Amino acid sequence: MRIAFVSGNRERLPDAVIPLGILWLAASLPDRHENTVVDLCFEDDPFSALRDQLDDFQPDVVALGMRNIQRADYGGTTDTIAYYAELVTTILATTSAPLVLGGSGFSVMPAELMHELRPDYGIAGEAESGFPALIDVLENGKGFENIGNLHRFVGGVLVSSPPTQNFLDMDRLPFPDRSLADPRYYTEYGIEALQTKRGCPLRCEYCTYPIIEGRVGRTRAPSVVVDELESILASQPDLKHVFIVDSVFNLPKTHAKNVCREMIERGVSIPWTCYANPLGFDVEIAELMAAAGCAGMEVGADSGSDRMLETLSKGFTTKQIRSLNAIARDAGIPDCHTFLSARRARPWMTYCARSSSSSISTPSARS
Repeated sequence: MRIAFVSGNRERLPDAVIPLGILWLAASLPDRHENTVVDLCFEDDPFSALRDQLDDFQPDVVALGMRNIQRADYGGTTDTIAYYAELVTTILATTSAPLVLGGSGFSVMPAELMHELRPDYGIAGEAESGFPALIDVLENGKGFENIGNLHRFVGGVLVSSPPTQNFLDMDRLPFPDRSLADPRYYTEYGIEALQTKRGCPLRCEYCTYPIIEGRVGRTRAPSVVVDELESILASQPDLKHVFIVDSVFNLPKTHAKNVCREMIERGVSIPWTCYANPLGFDVEIAELMAAAGCAGMEVGADSGSDRMLETLSKGFTTKQIRSLNAIARDAGIPDCHTFLSARRARPWMTYCARSSSSSISTPSARS
């Protein structure tokens, strides 16, 4: 079958980041299928580009990835959902191929988005096994009920299968198919994305990571992580930076330390950044991160009030935030802290500690 993966994300603040989920999904399909990626990130007119590329490829299935349900300025969901609604309308008007919706944004509220956007199918959560299974079902016409987290309309009624309880073995997944990535991610931004694990057992009150990836933490072997990193470096001469997209890199800290040790042992040399958490952040992890090339980390500190941190179920205190800052400073790692704000005009603010200077900036959108 001919499968067109559409990456709808157009966010380039602070950087344009490859659609890692789509590339991982494409790599998980059997070789008998022909894949293409319609990436709308750099298009001046995304709807015309979408029509033209679908007309040219003539897909049998279209898979639309929805990365976020709001922009990086956290200004609400209305504009983003309206944009995806227009993408869906464009796809359905261009091709009769079944439309499958997925991605991290879709996984946050799949039932609501199925009703709002009306695709033929939707897959929430990890799709590296569910999407190939759906393609098989579309080929033979039966077996929908065996696909976990599948959403579809039957007689106009939304039918949703329960999530699978069998999480993916991260070490058995193929590397994302970066041959399908738009070269401008590398030539214009020089940034890559790397994932060392999925799932987050933390209980932060507002966070969607456990919804998207589950609460069961599943790590990749450090050797596999660095194998992928070395393959990226070998194939991308324009690469300047890697962002580790784990919800929190330094937890569990044994895994994070071993990833750093593997990078150090192999002599991998590329600046990288990550999300970090004050929990479990000690001198050893900071020194290992610095030695492995860590150029900075983003910390969801959220508040300078212990009472508010407890309300948000953060699991750490302001003392631990200050401890992380001091340890990171001694190790020479800039730490950028995001704080919740009650101001409507700027619901998030960021304090960036960069050795002896600080600044206010907008939050990252690299997940």
